[in-house]
Amino acid sequence: MNFLSKLFYNHFFRHNTLVLVVYFISSVLNFFFHMLMGRWLGPSNYGVYNSLLSILWVANLPLLSITSTSAKYFSYYGSLENTEIYSSLFRKIFQFVTILLFCEAALSPLLLILLKNFLKLGSYFPLLIVILTIWAQTYLFYFIGILQGLKLFEKYSIVSIINDTAKIAICLILFQYGLQVNAPLIAIFFSIIITSVLSLLIIKKSVGIEFKTTAVSSITFKELFMFYAPACGVVFLFSILTNSDTLILKHYFDSSEVGNVAVAGVLGKNLLLFSNAIVFVLFPEISRLDAQQKDTLSVLLRTIFYCLGMAFFFTVGFFLFGDDLIKLLFGTQYLTAYKYLKIYSFTLLPYVPLQILIYYFMAKRDFGISVPVLISFLFFLIILKTVPKTPVIILLVFGIAGIIALAGTSFLIIARKKYKPVLQQ
Repeated sequence: MNFLSKLFYNHFFRHNTLVLVVYFISSVLNFFFHMLMGRWLGPSNYGVYNSLLSILWVANLPLLSITSTSAKYFSYYGSLENTEIYSSLFRKIFQFVTILLFCEAALSPLLLILLKNFLKLGSYFPLLIVILTIWAQTYLFYFIGILQGLKLFEKYSIVSIINDTAKIAICLILFQYGLQVNAPLIAIFFSIIITSVLSLLIIKKSVGIEFKTTAVSSITFKELFMFYAPACGVVFLFSILTNSDTLILKHYFDSSEVGNVAVAGVLGKNLLLFSNAIVFVLFPEISRLDAQQKDTLSVLLRTIFYCLGMAFFFTVGFFLFGDDLIKLLFGTQYLTAYKYLKIYSFTLLPYVPLQILIYYFMAKRDFGISVPVLISFLFFLIILKTVPKTPVIILLVFGIAGIIALAGTSFLIIARKKYKPVLQQ
């Protein structure tokens, strides 16, 4: 009982559990949202919607590093109890994010023309909504990074759930006006606007940020860029690596076979739900401890143990009940996916601690982590040219690539007994 009480009152464990629950709720709401879209739009319009959604996914890759950048600096100065700098820091990073937004806006006209022709759309309107959503997301990711860096996880939980429920509610209203594909796109845009405004109000109220402060931050655009650019590269590499299996399968196999593997992937990649949630809490915690020159390795090892334990629990569940789960959620036509789900359950396991290690190194400003991730991705591509092309072999090679990346990142920790960041300002 004393152990459970101690565990419950440990702020790191509580935050991890809270964010994990929120991620689970968001996943359920998003699954419900996609189920509604699939039923209401029909195969043709749902295919168009998913194509437009994939554009948002690709655009999100560099934007995710905005969250890491703002979380890094706000957690760093928060750990030093230098709260006076918050207002000037907010303004400086806001200006940096705005510069990135102008770069995105400059490319938008060309992007609209290319994507309209590539996707064979009859109108620019859906693409225009997607572009506006990308712009809005730029600031939302910045505000979420501040909530993460300041460890306002309870408030982040409220914001996250409001975003998902607002998206569904707005979409239901718009469908009454027969907007079809445009309905979910407009719903996503306005839910992001609502969430951004709410996040900004929470930040102002929680830490008293003054938007018109005359204080000058010592942080320079060069310093921000020197963290943002390599962080963007690492996140991009990991995202491409964890989605490379799907891209390769779509290239080599017919749609029916890929559909079964895709269903297995949708379920199997829920294992990454644990690491996704935990790195959200781990990143500012490691940044704080590193700024105070305290031990971080013990926190890392406990986090990996905690996360792998939950992932392994779900792996066993997939083995025992995977066929029933597939039948319940997707129907009997996808029962072939069960054999792929069993493979995914093991091949995805190394990616769980790998994601944790990536954000651990990023929090310590060490971007040497990109080297083993890049090597494993190149290994995946090279080996695929020499082995027989079957879904099972591709998934096994995908798992081996994850093990190589994990081994490389583990070696980085072992090799650095006394930690020295690669990038020092």
